[in-house]
Amino acid sequence: MPELPEVETVRRGLERQVVGFTVARVEVLRARAIAAPPLPE
Repeated sequence: MPELPEVETVRRGLERQVVGFTVARVEVLRARAIAAPPLPE
C-alpha cells in the first residue's frame, strides 16, 4: 500500500490535468485494488 506522501504527490499531479473534466469511463485492472462492499445478491 502506498504511503500518504506518495498518494498526495500523485493527486497533485493529476489535479493539474483533470480538474474541470468529467470521468466517463474507468477500467479496473486489479479488482483487489478497489475497496468496496460486496454487491447484494
